[in-house]
Amino acid sequence: MDTLAVLAEAAEKYEVFHAMSLCRLQMKTMVSSHPLKVLKHAARHDYLNLIQEAVSYLVCLPTADVAEYLPTGYAIPWVRYRELWDSYFDDNIKRIMELPISSHGPRNGFFTASLQLKYVIHA
Repeated sequence: MDTLAVLAEAAEKYEVFHAMSLCRLQMKTMVSSHPLKVLKHAARHDYLNLIQEAVSYLVCLPTADVAEYLPTGYAIPWVRYRELWDSYFDDNIKRIMELPISSHGPRNGFFTASLQLKYVIHA
């Protein structure tokens, strides 16, 4: 990925459009394994589709860790996106916790108990 990032930056700098396009396509295939590096390049060059793909892999990371890779203009939108995602996650965890335990045996009880423990530890 490091070689691709250097090549992509050179293609952008010298405006080699065909190489720019190929680098974007290659980065798209690597977004799941290197989302921060892809995000850094995509944000620097305003590739919105690539940014959108990368952020979906980054919601589990601390907000500040991701913000370090972003140009200043993307920091506030990233914080807002994370706040919405965190709110959505919290609301859904609360809904799950409120579900009654069915009479299908201990499996459902174990699932609920493990969620409660995980949520309390990470909250």
